[in-house]
Amino acid sequence: MRRTERYPTKGDANSLWHIYKTVPFFKVAKNFIVIQLSRYTPFISFKNFLFRTFLKMKVGKKTSFALMVMPDVMFPERIQVGDNSIIWYNTTILAHEYLIDEYRIGDVVIGKNVLIGANSTILPGVEIGD
Repeated sequence: MRRTERYPTKGDANSLWHIYKTVPFFKVAKNFIVIQLSRYTPFISFKNFLFRTFLKMKVGKKTSFALMVMPDVMFPERIQVGDNSIIWYNTTILAHEYLIDEYRIGDVVIGKNVLIGANSTILPGVEIGD
């Protein structure tokens, strides 16, 4: 089992229906704008700046995010990528998952000198070693 924190939801609706009880609307809106800007910019150092400054992600030195990478819009601060790693085209990194009766949140840790291939999805609670 991945290392996640589990939060049961109550009521007649699924957990995503109650999203703004778990994360503030304006945080999601700000993160969405920053992530969309980062997805289309070809400047790696600028992406790293956006991720570190506005999303509070832990991004190592010389780490490269390719075009269209999608970090978690709700909990990006729970993502850590080590030095000299490459996250390839159209990868999605999620630190949350909303299910029918619960939602889960977990840290994502990607080590140093790691290559994540194109079109990958990394789920919450996953740790990839150096």
